[in-house]
Amino acid sequence: MIKNALVKSNVRLPDLGKLAIVANLLFLFILISFQGYAQDIIRGKVTNRDGQPVQGISVMVKGTTNGTTTNSLGEFQLNGVANNATIVISSVGFETRELSASSVRQTSNIVLEQEVRALTDVVVTGFQNIRKKNFTGSAVSVKADEVKLEGIADISRMLEGRPAGVSVQNVSSTFGSAPKVRIRGAYVSYA
Repeated sequence: MIKNALVKSNVRLPDLGKLAIVANLLFLFILISFQGYAQDIIRGKVTNRDGQPVQGISVMVKGTTNGTTTNSLGEFQLNGVANNATIVISSVGFETRELSASSVRQTSNIVLEQEVRALTDVVVTGFQNIRKKNFTGSAVSVKADEVKLEGIADISRMLEGRPAGVSVQNVSSTFGSAPKVRIRGAYVSYA
């Protein structure tokens, strides 16, 4: 009865074969979209040569600001990575590695080698290590064997008169009170 009414009013029913094709194409498009999204995610684990996970390793997509660091288990996850991208894995004390995104997807375990460098002519100032040729200040090193004096428990008293520019002043007559130590005009306090 409804069909007869639609035919009389010149309303055409959709062809079910065409509708099925459109629905299948729409489903296929959605499926391909989700597969493309899944390929944008890279997961992996960074370990050292002994197989121990390494925490705090920087994992970046080269040439972008897209990056992350490894967690306490050495695992990382990067989103939005193209298949032709280069992944840079680096940290202080380890050699930097550059891998293609496709190789990281295939081998989810990445092994980093420790970086060993020999330092020569370095001045340690207590705040930083500086190459000797770049250091413009004055530095004195005193060996513990040269400074150690029997019967004196305070390091400031042991340094008194040893390196040039060090002045030790009593500020109180109380036994055990800390003296003022001046190194080239600047007061140093310690506890």
